[in-house]
Amino acid sequence: MRQQWDVFISYSRSSAGEAARRAHIALEAAGFRTFLDARDIPLDAEFPREIADALLDSRLFLAFLDEDYFQKRWCLYEFQAALAPAATARADSVEHILAVLVDEGAASLAAHLPPILARSNLTGPDPEAIVERVHARLARVATTIVQRLEGLDDFAVRTLQQGGAVPPAASLVHVPGYRDSMPRSLGDRLAGRAPELWLLFHELATVAGDGAGRSCCIHGAPGTGKSQLAAEFVWRYAARHFPGGVVWIDATDHPAQTALQLRRAIDTLSAGEAQKLASSTSTETMRAQAAVGRVLWVIDGVPHPATGRGVPALEQWCPFRDHVTLLCTTQRARSIDVDVSFALDPLPDSAAVDLLTRSPVNRAWLPLPEWSELARWVGRLPQALSILHVVLASRMRSARDCVSLARVADPVRSLSAEMNDLRDDVPEGALRGIVETFDIWYEHLAQDRELRHAAHLLARARMNPVSEKLVPRGLLARLGQRSWLSAVDTTPEEAAQGRPETVWRLNDLIGSYLRGVSPDPAAEIAHLASYYLGFDGGQSTVLVGERHGGLDALANVSSLGVATLEDALRPLLLRAVDTPGDHEAARAAEVLGALRDPVAYQALARALEPSSTTAWKINLYMRYVQGFDHAPPEPTILRDDGATVTLDAASLLGSAASSQDRGALLAPLVAVLEEAGLDEARFAAGLMAKAKETRALVGPVLVRLVSRITADRLVQLTATVLQRDDKSAAAWAACGAAFNALGERDNAIAGFRVALEHEPRFPWAQEQLGLLLIESDPAEAVIHFDAALTIEPRNMPGLLGKASCLLLLERWAEAGTTADAALALDSDEPLAWLARARARLAGGDVVAAQHDIDRALALQPGLEPAVRLRAALAGGAPPQ
Repeated sequence: MRQQWDVFISYSRSSAGEAARRAHIALEAAGFRTFLDARDIPLDAEFPREIADALLDSRLFLAFLDEDYFQKRWCLYEFQAALAPAATARADSVEHILAVLVDEGAASLAAHLPPILARSNLTGPDPEAIVERVHARLARVATTIVQRLEGLDDFAVRTLQQGGAVPPAASLVHVPGYRDSMPRSLGDRLAGRAPELWLLFHELATVAGDGAGRSCCIHGAPGTGKSQLAAEFVWRYAARHFPGGVVWIDATDHPAQTALQLRRAIDTLSAGEAQKLASSTSTETMRAQAAVGRVLWVIDGVPHPATGRGVPALEQWCPFRDHVTLLCTTQRARSIDVDVSFALDPLPDSAAVDLLTRSPVNRAWLPLPEWSELARWVGRLPQALSILHVVLASRMRSARDCVSLARVADPVRSLSAEMNDLRDDVPEGALRGIVETFDIWYEHLAQDRELRHAAHLLARARMNPVSEKLVPRGLLARLGQRSWLSAVDTTPEEAAQGRPETVWRLNDLIGSYLRGVSPDPAAEIAHLASYYLGFDGGQSTVLVGERHGGLDALANVSSLGVATLEDALRPLLLRAVDTPGDHEAARAAEVLGALRDPVAYQALARALEPSSTTAWKINLYMRYVQGFDHAPPEPTILRDDGATVTLDAASLLGSAASSQDRGALLAPLVAVLEEAGLDEARFAAGLMAKAKETRALVGPVLVRLVSRITADRLVQLTATVLQRDDKSAAAWAACGAAFNALGERDNAIAGFRVALEHEPRFPWAQEQLGLLLIESDPAEAVIHFDAALTIEPRNMPGLLGKASCLLLLERWAEAGTTADAALALDSDEPLAWLARARARLAGGDVVAAQHDIDRALALQPGLEPAVRLRAALAGGAPPQ
């Protein structure tokens, strides 16, 4: 049978030991059975079961509070278990707790206490006063803490009995919210972070009590695992303690992307309402959510303030901070406006060794002191330790070789500016070990060019996480297996809708290293810009409309020492022009086209001069044209005016090119089709028909060439186009025109008929087919002329052709009316006067016909049909 106690004393041995011992002596002398444990428990040891039993079997919990108390893992364990009955409906839920302020002037410690406890139960360190308070309280408290917990399943108690383990990760499927970029839980692989998780729980759940508005900031060097710690807190505590919802905002995003994150978060937390909420409505929604269940809002990666700028206000990432529990992470300590802030230090030595030696690494490879030496070599940073573990597990280097490297006193090699900036952030002396460890891994990575390129793309990307649309799934998985990437969870809503796409994020420490060793940063930037613009299955973003500061920031062009994307990519384009087959550089052409860069257009136009035209240069030029004519899939962007997020209907890249723009844009390519060698011209025509952005342009271009190049060449060009796109109406029509010029009337008619099968509303094809049928089938010809005139009423060839057919069909009145319409369109057209003259002669109006004949000859002296008709009238012959 377990022993019962009157009082359990909880204290920090290093700072309140003397005060606790004096109180213990006084209480024992007063006849109270008091438990005080004076052992120093190693930080990485399990919480002793006998201490947990003594706490639960006590009637009164006496806590000696000072600043040190709330930094001690064991003190927090005890405090959480003692507070567990506060979750019950008992009126005396905290009657069993007495808090002693070790320092009489430390009233600020009340901020570490839940409101229900901070308003009472406080006393000073005087032993006599403590005995008096204990005596009075025990007169009212008859039950032990474990009896108060009867019927209550409290994880704090359970985990305390299990040695202080933090709760396992739990499903968030029933917790509403937005958390697209939140890392997945490490589960059982989480090492050495139990004290920090308990501290977070204490500050954000225990101290806040039933209210909201509590805020906490974690700061630490790159690679310490700040984002992962915040995510572990969500996975392990949110389902039970924050049922109102969880929001995860990536603060490293561009403001426009942040606005999109906020809008999605608000929509999700407002029970999926489709109506976009205004700022006031959003605030009411958050209040309502806070009333139903607490909302946890995480801001991950609060950036450094710009030079000369103050600390950024957290409201730009959390407009509702007074109504939610707020957790944020950042690299460097600063005066961020939060209730409590703490540094995330490197792992304890034993936890670092555990992480480094997990299977398949064998701890027997080295003595324990040398494992500790290796852990310190990389600063005991979780990310660097993970990479070193991969190096050892993959046998890239032996453990003994790594120890030898760690003992070399050589200075750090020349570093990139980014890595050198980390010198003050990582543990002293660890930068060399981190860089050398990464170098070993990178040597093996560089042997796989495709995998290396994928890693560099992810390091360059400013939108983090990224999806499989940028880097293929297989490469992402291989990088993930090597600990360079971590999987990021998708929201339950996406999973429920059948869209559980896995996305990945790259640690900042690794990203800094990779950017510093990049073999071709300009090509990486071109690839990213192409992806963000939506080319080749890429993922267009709301930021492509934010020209300078949007795409420029996403593609990280400042790393090349330039201000704009155009400046970064023009040299790459010139490299592509001079280097056939440089497909990485060729991406610059389509991106510069999408940015409407005139300098790039002029350079490519010069490269298409007939004397220097090659198929490769045509390919580059067509990529520019496709970029110019590229329309993003979503024509709206979100803007934030500081108070509300609204939709802006302006297109991200402006409207697609007008027909006039296309004509001017394609002028150099028309010259290629007309003047360059046949092979280059056929290649250009085929390439135009290949891409959807320019497929609709190639036919009209060929039609424009009908009267400018030989018929034989036109047949060859149209054949090339039709091999790529056999449904191009314009190409079939151009083919018909070419056969007509060659005298192959039947083939010409067939070409126009196929064109009209694909596109009946093609006036030029209707008109040309009508002209071919005037003599053989004037009735059908009239049908085609009418079809052309319905689409283009001001079509002189169509009007003249229809008038001619009507005369042959002896439909005199209709012929005269059609001729009138032609004259109304152009009174200087002699053939229109001649057509009306024939219609009037057939109707018996010789005088009016004579007048029309005279006008036709005045406009075109020697017009043979008019001359013959006048001569016939003068000789008294009947009109023809």
